[in-house]
Amino acid sequence: MKNNPYRLGKQVQPILYDLTIEPNLKKFTFKAFETLELDLLMASTSLTLHAVDLKIRSAALSHRSLGKTPLKTSRIEYNAKFETVTFHFKERLKPGKGFRLELEFDGELNDQMHGFYRTSYLIKGKKHWGAATQFEAT
Repeated sequence: MKNNPYRLGKQVQPILYDLTIEPNLKKFTFKAFETLELDLLMASTSLTLHAVDLKIRSAALSHRSLGKTPLKTSRIEYNAKFETVTFHFKERLKPGKGFRLELEFDGELNDQMHGFYRTSYLIKGKKHWGAATQFEAT
């Protein structure tokens, strides 16, 4: 079977997503805060996740092996073609369970009907706006 370049590698096993989204229905934007609990299955200096049309404001990784101060990313790299974001770290991460990746990011509530998007509806002839998602794996 040929490797699919749109699929993520096997280095990370997500365990739990804790996501808070704050939509702004006047500007059609949103702010989000996410904590991703994960297991790192192989040593690496980077983590790659799916992300489309997001602007990462901050990313920090914590784990008991890293000490008390969360490890900030040294570089964030986007790949629009494969719809990914890669978080690079200055030190090599050792495999283990119980990592926490804390993210803050912004996005647009567009009308493309993928990710987190805007939608409209009518009440007594007046247009109202809302936000919707299908939150499917890509």
